[in-house]
Amino acid sequence: MDCNGYFCPMNRKLKILLVSPYSKVSVGGIGTWSKSVLDYVPGDCECEIIFLNTAFRIKKHLVGHLPKVRRIVFGSIDSVWHVLKMSYYLYKYKPDVVHSTSSASKGLLRDMACVIIVEKIFHKRFVIHWHFGRIPEMAAQKTREYRMLCKVHAKASASIVLDRFSQEAMEKDGLKNVYTVPNALTQAITDYARTIDMQTVQQNRHLGEVLFVGHIIE
Repeated sequence: MDCNGYFCPMNRKLKILLVSPYSKVSVGGIGTWSKSVLDYVPGDCECEIIFLNTAFRIKKHLVGHLPKVRRIVFGSIDSVWHVLKMSYYLYKYKPDVVHSTSSASKGLLRDMACVIIVEKIFHKRFVIHWHFGRIPEMAAQKTREYRMLCKVHAKASASIVLDRFSQEAMEKDGLKNVYTVPNALTQAITDYARTIDMQTVQQNRHLGEVLFVGHIIE
């Protein structure tokens, strides 16, 4: 099968354009996921990942103090820059698949623009990764946000969600090519887990100690 069917000929690697936010200083769900993926990929990986960082260019602590209208303006400018830069990467690197992350909400208009450019203009596969867990509630209420999400999915090659409840909710509405890929643990967590003496843990179960692996932000 050719690269447009996800699989490349044996003479070269599959090129994936990863469109996602990443920052070394700020912390966030998708940014943390991006860092984990990029840190994990080995040098001899069968895929070549081309990374496009879509982190918000204007410092969030400044934007947060601006009036709502100005925040919308800055967000719109950032979205236009996002679409233009992705188009440039498509032209320059000629990837086989675009993997784009999204938290939906106001970014859905940007997502729609991206999927049209990738699928209809460049004729490449576009996979959108929904990085939030509100889909079951949105689907039950048939919110405007959910209806827009469905329109984006309809034009994409596939959607990735974080849990089976989200996948089941979308499939219940007749949506196909929806896949569940839970967020993975980082290598640091798995390395730490190997240092734990499970015999000691079992002996101290009566203490009621709980190890929580995750991330909580306001």
